[in-house]
Amino acid sequence: MAKETPTTPKSNTNKKPRKSKGTTGLWSIKGIDNETRTKTTRAAKKRKETIGSYVNRVLLEASNNDLSSKSNGTEVAVNTDEMIVKMFQQQEAMVASQSALASKVEELVAEKDKPLLKRVFG
Repeated sequence: MAKETPTTPKSNTNKKPRKSKGTTGLWSIKGIDNETRTKTTRAAKKRKETIGSYVNRVLLEASNNDLSSKSNGTEVAVNTDEMIVKMFQQQEAMVASQSALASKVEELVAEKDKPLLKRVFG
């Protein structure tokens, strides 16, 4: 009686990668941050989609939005560091605006005891 040896599936090392049905081919993108990869994986799992279908859908939606809308002059931050810098710049602008409003409120409060006609006409 001959011994049966377990067979292992042959690897696909000498062949081109197989295409999935409904796709136009394989595509790889270099330079993606680990944070982006992790969040993309989590988002795909949350929506119960494969990473490929999730990325395909999100990229298609974003591309369609970009192609159909006119640029509004706002810049998109490329990474987390740039987003933090932009947030601090916006915060500084808001603080300056708030200071100007606070000064105006103080002026109005100081003038509240003046008669109305004096406040209006000086």
